[in-house]
Amino acid sequence: MALVLTGCTTQVRPEPSSPGTAGSGTAGSGTAGSGTAGSGTAGSGTAGSGTAGSGTAGSGTAGSGTAAGKQVPHSCNGVSYRGVGGSRPAYGARSLRTYPARRYTCKAFWLPHTGQMFTPQSLALGLHRHTAWVAGYKWTPDVADRACRLLRIDLGTGKVLADQGLVVGAPGDRKPTFCRHAGGMSLDRHGLWIAEKERLWLLDPAKVGSVGGKAGENDVLRVWGIRPTVFGSTVLIHHGQIGLGHFRAGPDSGISWFPIDDVLKPGVLDLTSKVVEPGQLARARTARIPGYVQGMTWRRGLLVTRSHQGCGQLVLPGGRAVGVLPGIEAVQFTGHRRVWMLSESSSKAYQPAHGPMVPMLSEYDASKVLALRGPGRC
Repeated sequence: MALVLTGCTTQVRPEPSSPGTAGSGTAGSGTAGSGTAGSGTAGSGTAGSGTAGSGTAGSGTAGSGTAAGKQVPHSCNGVSYRGVGGSRPAYGARSLRTYPARRYTCKAFWLPHTGQMFTPQSLALGLHRHTAWVAGYKWTPDVADRACRLLRIDLGTGKVLADQGLVVGAPGDRKPTFCRHAGGMSLDRHGLWIAEKERLWLLDPAKVGSVGGKAGENDVLRVWGIRPTVFGSTVLIHHGQIGLGHFRAGPDSGISWFPIDDVLKPGVLDLTSKVVEPGQLARARTARIPGYVQGMTWRRGLLVTRSHQGCGQLVLPGGRAVGVLPGIEAVQFTGHRRVWMLSESSSKAYQPAHGPMVPMLSEYDASKVLALRGPGRC
């Protein structure tokens, strides 16, 4: 394996690999589940349209403190601009947008590097759900130059525990390249998985942003190429399989499933739809998911986030779509009736210079968010 690691890094303590599954990033719904090799629909339900309705946003004033490191209360009665933790962006209005999920906010944070066009894309919760990994990219006009950045965040305070600005590696002995976009991310006992359109990365989370020696040295465990018609817009791990979701503009898209044990076998260099040369692994099965997918997670079936004009949406396992907040990228549920959502809306690349803002990383009352109806207003 040829690899080089560099980056701007800080770290407080290592993040152990999770024995369970967590993940999110950029892909669809419909539902995944059982099935045999070939195609078919996953799990229950189909790509959802949802019924029209209201679901208006609230404001509220929950939370206090703006600096990272200050604890934010756990009530879920909404948040004001002043109640968002972390370093405030230097741009945008000093107010928050109105959106359906806002009145159910428990806590919310800004993320660092906003002045450098950091655009968050994917989210994975840590082993004990007290920390989260956030991945994204530095926006540039050229898509090929949008290098990944990884952050580890304390979910109680918003404090940055690890920060790495470049990840470099290659499948086997191929020419090294750098991770781009970071559209999907998932954490399991093998490590931290990051998906991009043409590559799948596996990192050692304990070494991302590590101190001592070279920055980020040896944090890349392995890299795979992704060949058409498989695309790594986002990633999800479920029941020993890794699913790669494809972002497609349209009503439907697809997810390709690969057994993790087969992916990890020595000599596997590329993930593809059909083996045409040595070193390739063909997908075990496919499933239909909604188009415009941004992130995936598993909650009684495949639940996805997708872009939509106005409010970004959750598409639930039964196919019902609800508007929640602008720019939604990723969603992760915790075990105590809470859900974390990631938004790119306030990235400097997309935020109007004087427009109202949307917190980048926020926790919500899960039951109330899932009870929302219709496309909402944002």
